[in-house]
Amino acid sequence: MNSFCTDTIVIWKGIGEIIHVIRLVIPVIIVIFGTFDLGRSVIAGEDKEIKKSQKMFIKRLVYGVLIFFLPMIIKAVFSLFDENYLNSESKVCYECATNVRGSYCEKYKSNYIINPISDEPLGE
Repeated sequence: MNSFCTDTIVIWKGIGEIIHVIRLVIPVIIVIFGTFDLGRSVIAGEDKEIKKSQKMFIKRLVYGVLIFFLPMIIKAVFSLFDENYLNSESKVCYECATNVRGSYCEKYKSNYIINPISDEPLGE
């Protein structure tokens, strides 16, 4: 018996890849923009600009931390709506969206590779 999560595994894996790239790129972007903004403010030599750049850098750090912990936030949301989360099909959604390269999501992969000749999933 299939569920929404197992039927849409390709979409969840795609979302997981996007989340993975974002979690890697955001810290680098924060450091680059923060260095650029603070350097520009220091060169300008105005205390008001330096304070403004520091506040912006702190805001960016907070946003970066929130994005980095996005998988844990997603898990918390799933567990709020599903009391038996660890034993349910929604775990497939979570694992494929947050841990794409993990073994949990990979075991469903073979069932959802479509045979181009018969349009039936391979492995069934």
